Amino acid sequence: MRQVEKTMKNQRGFSASGLLVVLAVGGFLFTCISRMAPAYMEDRYVKEALLNIEAKVGSEFADLSSRSIKGQVNKFFVINNVRNEAVIGSLKVERLKGKTLVSMDYEIRENLFYNVDVVMTFKNHWYSNEPTVCCKPLNER
Repeated sequence: MRQVEKTMKNQRGFSASGLLVVLAVGGFLFTCISRMAPAYMEDRYVKEALLNIEAKVGSEFADLSSRSIKGQVNKFFVINNVRNEAVIGSLKVERLKGKTLVSMDYEIRENLFYNVDVVMTFKNHWYSNEPTVCCKPLNER
């Protein structure tokens, strides 16, 4: 009988303080995800835009100016509703010997609560000599 009483005491259930801790942790995780997810979705669109540069333009890519490459990428952003100024303003096109480098290195600072911010850094590079490989700088490949 004493064994049953000990077991019943140990299995009373979830306490109110335990429930508050679980709700606080769950709320914090939900806040983090809801604030950070849009930045990662925009980064996915940036990667798609970089991968689609040569596919959209075709064989005339070598003849395109930097301005028209930026125009193609910006059209992709308009269609996919990418509005963040840090993303749009980070587009750089460099012409190197026989190849083109399109890079978008940017960071997004998102306020979680009060004076606590999250800084997300993204580095996306596309090289014309490796058109199917995207979004990692050469030193990370």
